[in-house]
Amino acid sequence: MTYTEGAAYWKALPESEKQRFYNIAAKESSDHTAFEWFMHLVPDELKDDPDKMAVFMDGGTVVTEEVLYDQGRAGATTQQVEHELPDRDVSRIESGHNGGDYTTENTIMEDASINRSRGAEDMSPEELTTAQADNASSVELLEQGEVLTPGTSVLEAAEPSLAEEILGGALEAVVPAIFAVKAAQVVANEFDTVEDKLGYGALSAGGTVLLFVNPVTGPIAWTCAGLYSAFKLGKVVLKVGDTLAKA
Repeated sequence: MTYTEGAAYWKALPESEKQRFYNIAAKESSDHTAFEWFMHLVPDELKDDPDKMAVFMDGGTVVTEEVLYDQGRAGATTQQVEHELPDRDVSRIESGHNGGDYTTENTIMEDASINRSRGAEDMSPEELTTAQADNASSVELLEQGEVLTPGTSVLEAAEPSLAEEILGGALEAVVPAIFAVKAAQVVANEFDTVEDKLGYGALSAGGTVLLFVNPVTGPIAWTCAGLYSAFKLGKVVLKVGDTLAKA
């Protein structure tokens, strides 16, 4: 990220969030400005989002969607998953007790419980790698999900996805039923007696539904249904256009 981009995000940052970096810059062994600490400690992906930045640094709950593909169904459903991110400290790689300075080159954001349990020891190469991986994982979750603020339920955070799921479920039920009725009508018209019309019509309706829910034929059936619907819509549009042209 360029200096200009970072400066723009810093300028837009609420004063309450800037204060944490002023506090870091005020430490006795720090020779960096608050802005420099902001550029160093906050991942580039989060610099433009104060809420997600705060959760990355202070901990909190992130809600993501996990897509579930059900065999035999034309679509997929989503499941809301909560992830708890830890409070993080500005952790020194070389301990201050061993002469490590409080600089951007010697610090990294790290799970506060791990940092504090280490005490006066230096961070091992393995611990540094773990901290880097944990930070990257948290950034990925924050990019993909939504921050669950206090007082907000998972259901509220997932409302758009829930609505999509409900709509998708309704379509999966209604579309096969519509085409089953059409198939029953076509087949029934080929017979003369009421018994044959009802019997063979019911068989064709049931067979049509099975085509939609079968894992092998389902995708083909849904594709054909989509093409048929597009064709019917096209005919309606052409008819409306012709009517308007004559008017």
